Amino acid sequence: MTPAAEARDFLRSTHSGVLSTHSARFAGYSFGSIAPFVLDDAGNPLILISSIAEHTKNIAADPRVSLIAFDPASPDMQAGARLTLLGEARTADKQDGVLCERYLARFPGCTVFRYARFPVLQHRGAASALYRGLWQDTLDFRQGFPGGLMIRALQLVASASLIALIVLCLLWEGWLAPLRPGGSLLILKAVPLLLPLFGILRGRRYTYQWACMAILLYFTEGAVRAWSDDGLASVLAGIETALSLVFFLSTIFYARLTRQ
Repeated sequence: MTPAAEARDFLRSTHSGVLSTHSARFAGYSFGSIAPFVLDDAGNPLILISSIAEHTKNIAADPRVSLIAFDPASPDMQAGARLTLLGEARTADKQDGVLCERYLARFPGCTVFRYARFPVLQHRGAASALYRGLWQDTLDFRQGFPGGLMIRALQLVASASLIALIVLCLLWEGWLAPLRPGGSLLILKAVPLLLPLFGILRGRRYTYQWACMAILLYFTEGAVRAWSDDGLASVLAGIETALSLVFFLSTIFYARLTRQ
């Protein structure tokens, strides 16, 4: 295992750290305190701080920070594994359901004030991850994390396929090819699809977990009616099957990549 991979695995294994910022009150001095953290999809530590905390004021004046991740269970803090990250603090989106759920899943007793995101960036031409006395190349250190782009893409695909499925159910059973002329009560099958819609749009992992199972009912209906129905109804059933499969796969992979 390379030092970068070892450092990455260590960062995944711990949630204890010391955050240090440049003091805005006492120029030239650093200010440090214990800061529990979790990782986002790209491997950036997420730390919960109050809007009136000293760190918040310091970061507003100078976003350059360091975070020391350590193992609190180590009997010898000097000999135990520890990792120092240098970067710039960024305020994360408080409305991001993935980040909120991830933090509260690890620290359920916390009241959410603000999330601060700490990307692992290059600093003054040097790599920004120091592990066991060696600076790790930033690209090598980051490549083991799945990254946020794939997560966002899966969320977009899941959201689009769910909305398309809702519209399809309404048009199919209401106007295009209902079981009875003028529409049928099967149009109500669009209602259960509204239940996970908010959670899917907000990126709530728990919603993705149960919705991927519920959608199998629509996949089954589409497959059966594609075989048994004729004409336009058969085509629409095939589209329902395809959309259900796309939604199922995107939610499965989303839940897998966002687990902590």
